[in-house]
Amino acid sequence: MTLFLLTQYYIYDNFELVKTLVRYNLIFILCLFLCSCMKRQEISLYKDKGEIIPVVDSLYNYSRDLYKSARYTEAGIPLKEIIEKYPTSEKIDDALYLLLLTKYRLKDYRGVISTVRGKEQLYKNRPTESEIRYVVAQSYYNINEYHEAAKNYFEILVKPSSASLKSKSEEKLMKLIETNLNFQELKELAGKYEKTTLSCYTLYTAARRGFEQGKKYEVRKIHDHMKRIYPNNKYTIKIGNLLEIDAKVRLSGNIGFLAPLSGKYSIFGKRVRNGFELALKGKKFRILERDTKGDPIEAIRLVIDLIEKEDVFVIIGPVMSMPMIAASGIANFLKVPIISPTATEDDIPSIGPHVFQLNVGLGAQAREMAKYATGKLGYYRIAILNPDDAYGNSLAEIFAQEAMKYHVQIVARQSYPEGTTDFKTQMLFIKDKKPDAIYIPCYPNEAVMIAPELRYYKIKARILGADGWNDENVPLKGEKYVEGVIFTGNPTMVFKNTEIYKDFRRLYFSQYRVEPSRESALGYDAGIFLSKAIAKVGEGTKSLTSILQDIKPFAGASGVINPHGVFEGNVPFYTIKKGEIVKLK
Repeated sequence: MTLFLLTQYYIYDNFELVKTLVRYNLIFILCLFLCSCMKRQEISLYKDKGEIIPVVDSLYNYSRDLYKSARYTEAGIPLKEIIEKYPTSEKIDDALYLLLLTKYRLKDYRGVISTVRGKEQLYKNRPTESEIRYVVAQSYYNINEYHEAAKNYFEILVKPSSASLKSKSEEKLMKLIETNLNFQELKELAGKYEKTTLSCYTLYTAARRGFEQGKKYEVRKIHDHMKRIYPNNKYTIKIGNLLEIDAKVRLSGNIGFLAPLSGKYSIFGKRVRNGFELALKGKKFRILERDTKGDPIEAIRLVIDLIEKEDVFVIIGPVMSMPMIAASGIANFLKVPIISPTATEDDIPSIGPHVFQLNVGLGAQAREMAKYATGKLGYYRIAILNPDDAYGNSLAEIFAQEAMKYHVQIVARQSYPEGTTDFKTQMLFIKDKKPDAIYIPCYPNEAVMIAPELRYYKIKARILGADGWNDENVPLKGEKYVEGVIFTGNPTMVFKNTEIYKDFRRLYFSQYRVEPSRESALGYDAGIFLSKAIAKVGEGTKSLTSILQDIKPFAGASGVINPHGVFEGNVPFYTIKKGEIVKLK
């Protein structure tokens, strides 16, 4: 009996214990559930369809009205509030798109890019995704970030988009592919967007560009890939034809080269020759050099000899204006293309359709400075000091001729050879003539030596210069001595400041162990220009002259190359103020 009672007590006691444990377990589970719910509410989850939030509609409609009224800055304020406070709203992508449009209208292109960065979750796979990408692409394009622009245009092609938007994107892409993207960028884009309508054309352009740069192995790899993916495409066939014709042209083609290789101007001819040969290094052309000695009559005799006896298919040079003018008439009559890398006389290509001139825009600087010196500054007694090379002599001569049209007296004209560090002789001669201004079309390293010497010899004339002064080292190293200098900039020449030039300089120095000159850079660009034309020989039945005529201006080692001898644009003016280069209005 006692045992029974003890057993019953034990069971009862444990039953109470079990009930207590169950009760606490239920409370614990309930707490976990409530905490879980609270945690979910802390993080706003993005919903595919989005939430309908009345205040967002009001803010968005208000912003849209402001936008329609061209009050773009004000319109952006409510839109920023929507994006920051209501990221789950169904109008979030519309709000982002309208905000980007306001910034775009204000020409705040970098603002467009920074606003959209990191916010892909707000518009990805939403109705306005393609429109947003188009605004972003346009913004990248406007700040010259062409690779990023191209990626966004390509994204539009692979996303559901309107036909008109796809068409506009394709049009923009065609332009970028043709003119603004380099070999590696084209290869990358073609690989990433292989299923788009422009993939094959992108590969074709990459192959063509690689061919121009002598990357024959890379071009063959691209062609093999194109044959696998696009075997019957016209662009695949064109590259195949190009590779076949290239082999024939490079094995049999003779190129004539005319330049002063002896005598007074031989240094210029040799510099051009070095640059030209570097551009064609590894290519199987036969370059036939002839020495004009800077003589126009000799240039005529040699051009006839090269065409009739040596069967050259193109002539590079002469490098000086008078021999070039003389030789061009004969070459044009015999229908052989002739290309001068360095001649500066205006309108040489007007001699005929077979005549090409790369060094343009230089004369415009000198002419505009002559007008500015008289009309704006009122100087009529001017001295000239220039380096004794093609660049300095050309600018000095054109400036003198133009200035005299405005009744300017050129009271002194002095030059100096390359490498000069002491300008005492020139300074004393100029000082004696008491000029109001001195025109000094020199290079940056010379500018920082000449300016202090002018001060030392107490020459108080105003310094006028050309684009050689437009270099960050001039105010940095010239210090107070270059303050107030007025100089021109050439919109077609960005010499020594581009990646293209830096790559060329490395190649040139590696080959010749000396620093390249502008003449060397122009000779190199002549080789690139010719390579561009030969790269297109296999695309149809056009003659080499026709292909050369079709080539548009391009960025070269010496700056922007316009092979048609045409300078278009306005010459900018600059000064140095408080150690900074400042553009004059």
